[in-house]
Amino acid sequence: MHLLSPSEAKELWPMMDVSDLVGAAFLPTDGQASPSDLCQALAKGAKMKGRKSSRAAA
Repeated sequence: MHLLSPSEAKELWPMMDVSDLVGAAFLPTDGQASPSDLCQALAKGAKMKGRKSSRAAA
């Protein structure tokens, strides 16, 4: 975790209003997902609900 000043937060997120910000916490790995893991999880959830899936060749 990185603790940021308001100006450092503004550099990362230019659209952010930092006028009343004291500081910010930045966790670089938060909000990341593995695309293949996500697809597998969605397919598994659909299968559990009775949905069928197929693989199409390009």
